[in-house]
Amino acid sequence: MKRKYETDLTNAQWKEIKTRYKELNGNYGENSRNNKRKVINAVLYRTKTGWQWRMLPKDFPKRSTVWSFCRRAKLTGLWEVILSDMVAVSRVQADREL
Repeated sequence: MKRKYETDLTNAQWKEIKTRYKELNGNYGENSRNNKRKVINAVLYRTKTGWQWRMLPKDFPKRSTVWSFCRRAKLTGLWEVILSDMVAVSRVQADREL
């Protein structure tokens, strides 16, 4: 069973990301062997903790899968879109200006 990490997406965050990912890519990995939410959680964990790719905890997908997804998302601009959307949602929830 996978551990719960502080960096894991909430259900609401995942819903927003999944919708946006589907808009940008036509799907969000329904046919993929790897659960996209787990892959994104691994990327968020790495971003927060700064660990080396080889030190990815075993309860996340394989490091090569996470690295490949992270690289493609960066090259296509997907991360920029997702992160700016998440910032906008959190600012609205906190009753702050965008």
